[in-house]
Amino acid sequence: MERKILLSDMNLLTVWDDSTSCNYCGCNQEWFAEPWQRKAGCGPSAATNILFYQQQKSQTVPCRYLKKDLLHYMEEVWKYITPEQNGIASTEVFLRKVRGYASAHGLKFHYEALDVPAEKAQRPSFDEVIDFV
Repeated sequence: MERKILLSDMNLLTVWDDSTSCNYCGCNQEWFAEPWQRKAGCGPSAATNILFYQQQKSQTVPCRYLKKDLLHYMEEVWKYITPEQNGIASTEVFLRKVRGYASAHGLKFHYEALDVPAEKAQRPSFDEVIDFV
């Protein structure tokens, strides 16, 4: 069975790097300045992409973002969604941190989450994950 998973408008994630004349789709944890951020920055980067997409989607005319601006956004998000030594422990912790950022910045959006526990026997099936997405 073939399934396609798409956001309603992928162009909303387009970011322009004026130093290299390249477009990117959302941010990349490799953009962080500090080695620890680059190593552990997947949660903050994912959160930045989610928040960035929602922000762009809510605007009548989406703004064109530069990489340096999105990197600044990533650094702001990092302050709220900072990984512990072993990363962000769970979906629940991730959501709590995202809600903290959203609340502090007056952002409101609807979200749903599907937890994927560390224990394999408790994880949803691949089809459940696809259906959720």
